[in-house]
Amino acid sequence: MGSEAKELLCKLERVKGIAPRPDKPKEIWEVQSWGCEEWVNQTRAELIFAQVMNVHYVPDEHIFNGNVAGYRVRCAQDGLVLIPSDSDENIFVAVRIIEELGEVLGEVQGWLRGSEGKLPQFYQKNCWIIPPEALHDMEELPGKERLLAMPPYQEPDLNDLPNDGD
Repeated sequence: MGSEAKELLCKLERVKGIAPRPDKPKEIWEVQSWGCEEWVNQTRAELIFAQVMNVHYVPDEHIFNGNVAGYRVRCAQDGLVLIPSDSDENIFVAVRIIEELGEVLGEVQGWLRGSEGKLPQFYQKNCWIIPPEALHDMEELPGKERLLAMPPYQEPDLNDLPNDGD
């Protein structure tokens, strides 16, 4: 890359709402430096979404993309986070985890396509943080009718789930 092109790229990266091009696309857990608690909440979010949508789902400790029935489910404690490597075409679903009186609850907050969330007004520190009020209502979730053909939700066998020691 020539020096003029590098200079132009540097200027573009400084403009608010433009994400720098990563050399190697980073995953959400790398961008946010997830620890054990974030991984547990992500798994909870996936299971809560599956339960709400009434589709069978078993988390796989070797697949980390949060894909539940074709939707990209994200734990969204402080808004739905999208990162540069997230596809503009994917549908992202935000699930907030609530721990109250020793009980874990979840709230499916809404959804949007990656392209709808990657807007300048949501851009903060190498990612986009979309507030719940900017999400679409779950009643409008595209493709919901195909979920009826899937096996219904079943409580997972806790022995099959990854634990903190794995």
